[in-house]
Amino acid sequence: MGLRVRIDKTEALLFRGTGRKGPPPGATLLIGGGRVRVSPTMKYLGLTLDGGWTFVPHFKELGPKVVRTAGALGKFLPNLGGPSAACRRLYSGLPFGLIAQ
Repeated sequence: MGLRVRIDKTEALLFRGTGRKGPPPGATLLIGGGRVRVSPTMKYLGLTLDGGWTFVPHFKELGPKVVRTAGALGKFLPNLGGPSAACRRLYSGLPFGLIAQ
């Protein structure tokens, strides 16, 4: 089909056990004469994956986005008569402190 892999756009992630840290500093893979850096996290299909499958880096990135979205909705809803009791419960139930840590 004539497809080729571009080494400069290739990412590598080291999956590890729960008690271990990320890849050793400066870890690389040699592929076709090019070097690919092994990183502690990588983006894949909108998720930030880490080697321990904890998703902590993903939620650290996601937290500020959720706060901004909630703020935008909070500004929008008063123009429509204010949020309902169900909407207020939804906002108060979001664990912003846990996500933003």
